[in-house]
Amino acid sequence: MMGVTSSPLDSKDCDSNDPLLRADWTVLDEGHLVSTGSSTLKADDMYTDKYIFKFLGKFPGEAGEKYVLEVKFTKDGTPLNVANPHLIVTKIGDE
Repeated sequence: MMGVTSSPLDSKDCDSNDPLLRADWTVLDEGHLVSTGSSTLKADDMYTDKYIFKFLGKFPGEAGEKYVLEVKFTKDGTPLNVANPHLIVTKIGDE
């Protein structure tokens, strides 16, 4: 449903071109546009024993700055509710 597969064989039953999770995002710094993106672009994913992570995007930030992230979900992902999905924003690396 999220367009995430662990191998090419899994994709035979998955229409990854039409995932339920679709979002456009914008990052602002004091009202000024910093970055934009979309989950419809090639996005990474990650798996654990308990969770599936779908990365919606990334942007370069500066230490000490405060950013505003706006996310607009562009497709009804209601069928994903059974998995109790969460939006997680995190810093990657030491930048």
